[in-house]
Amino acid sequence: LWFALLTKLLFAKGYVASETDRCVMRRESGGLIFCILIYVDDLLVFASQTETERIRQFLTEAFTTITMSISNSISYLGMQLLWKDRCFIVDMDFYVRQTLTD
Repeated sequence: LWFALLTKLLFAKGYVASETDRCVMRRESGGLIFCILIYVDDLLVFASQTETERIRQFLTEAFTTITMSISNSISYLGMQLLWKDRCFIVDMDFYVRQTLTD
């Protein structure tokens, strides 16, 4: 139910689902590609500031209350993601070390 509601909204806003993973949404605009990764009720957004604000607005209109963090470095599903020098660095050191010590 939740996934259907969320994807219907994203489709209406111009996003299309990946053919290989329906939890990966993509929108192209002005030569830029924006991505939203869906994991249950968490969304990981890769977008410009303008697109991020657009997403925040339509999600807030649809769901009233949302929690959103904007950063160049974020921890997500055991990964540390860092946006640096126009590319993403994905680091799982912490998760791997913790898994090995448990």
